[in-house]
Parts: sequence; structure tokens; C-alpha cells
Amino acid sequence: MAEAMSFVLRNSSDEQLERGVRRVIDDAVKKPSLCIESGVKALLFNIMKGYTSRFHSKAERVLQLLTSEAIYPVGDKANQGFSLIYGTVVSFIVAY
Repeated sequence: MAEAMSFVLRNSSDEQLERGVRRVIDDAVKKPSLCIESGVKALLFNIMKGYTSRFHSKAERVLQLLTSEAIYPVGDKANQGFSLIYGTVVSFIVAY
């Protein structure tokens, strides 16, 4: 499922990509569960993953979103959002 949805987000405009990334992170923070967290990480990873061990052209934009302060949720759930984003970025770096 993450691979299919990542295809849709990779082929969307930057504005739609940003809304999609914000939405999945917000949903994961609002309803914390290991299953949802794993799915969000897989989705974000697959958006950035290219072919033959290369980055997809949208990888730079997704990494910019994930490392921008605007994407972090505010309030008590900020740590959950950071953990999710950090885990995604680390997984991506290790894989490539």
C-alpha cells in the first residue's frame, strides 16, 4: 500500500506533496500506534526512494519538508512527530 500511495505523491505537485506529507504525519501523531508509524515511515521512504539505489527527484523536497520546523506538530505530541520523522530520515540514509 505504501508503494502505491508513494507513486501518487511522487507524481503530484509540490503543494499536494506537502499537504500529503503533513496529513500522514498529523494522522500518525493524533492516533499513535506502531502499525501506523511503520506505515508512515514506509510511505515517506518509498516517496524518496528511486531506482537502482538512487534518490527520486522528489527526495530533496520531502527531506526539506521533514526537516523544516513547519512540519513538526506543536504541543505535547511534538516528540512523537519528531520521533517519526527522525526514524524515517535515518532509515533512508542507512538504506542509501
